[in-house]
Amino acid sequence: MFRDNGALYGLPDQIGFRLLYYNKTAFDARGLSYPRGDWTLDDLLHAAQQLSFEDGGRTHYGFASRSWQPSALRYILDRFEAVAVRGKAEAPQPNYTDPKVVAAVRFYADLLRNYSPHALIDGAVVNRDDGPNEAFYALLNAGQIGMWFDTILQPRGFLYSFDDSKPYELGVAPPPLQPGTVSMKEIQATGLYIAATTPHATACWAWLTTLSRDLTHMHAAGRFPARRSLVESAAFRQQARPGDREVYAAYRDALERMPPAHNEQAQLETFGPALDAYWLFQALERALHGEDVEQALAEAQAQTEAYVACYQARQQWLV
Repeated sequence: MFRDNGALYGLPDQIGFRLLYYNKTAFDARGLSYPRGDWTLDDLLHAAQQLSFEDGGRTHYGFASRSWQPSALRYILDRFEAVAVRGKAEAPQPNYTDPKVVAAVRFYADLLRNYSPHALIDGAVVNRDDGPNEAFYALLNAGQIGMWFDTILQPRGFLYSFDDSKPYELGVAPPPLQPGTVSMKEIQATGLYIAATTPHATACWAWLTTLSRDLTHMHAAGRFPARRSLVESAAFRQQARPGDREVYAAYRDALERMPPAHNEQAQLETFGPALDAYWLFQALERALHGEDVEQALAEAQAQTEAYVACYQARQQWLV
């Protein structure tokens, strides 16, 4: 992430991953085993089913995704080993009708429709957001959500504390990472840099290398040192939250089995002006409301192909 054409532009400092938070109290009440690093999507689905029920007029949901929904869909695509975009970066093409893409979208739409409070897909329709909202946080705080995806961020109105301030005990685990690969889009990284114009480059380098070996500046919950020697040290184990070591080990193993070519595919699927993913997310929302998944994706394929052709023609005209 910090190299380009053989040049090093910064020192990796901290990294963060997609996390699976869960309500340990709800798991205990339903007699379920806690999430583990070897979980699959089928395990997550089974737990979501068991954690979804009505109790005294209150609806309990097995799953939710606080983080941006399009990001979660890309994570699901990775689990199905589905390739949503083919071609080259300068001329990408949608691959939405591929059977693996269809299966991934169907799985995620069914999960959201049957076991989550989500009714919309944020990012699918302009000026509509089913992301961070007061109703969602109210469900979290009341213990009515069994599992949810999140990143390292502390959402407004909800603090991830492992004390007795909530009506339930909180747990954190890696999300299911098998089978499939881990996209580099799942990893958030911060780095340490030196200004190109500084007259004190040597002193800056000495400070940065010292800082990159130090744990005391890492305050954000869910952050991990980029250096393996630090994250595997006794000092980090002492300050880590319950579940952090399992998260690190699961991602370490998943990244080690990732083929080198996957980075190029992940870069292609970042989406951008050359291939707008609007219609893919719109197809997910249509499936969420019960429309035929294959039909929705076929229409998304056709609309995106038309967009790509228009964009490429415009680029040629500009040249």
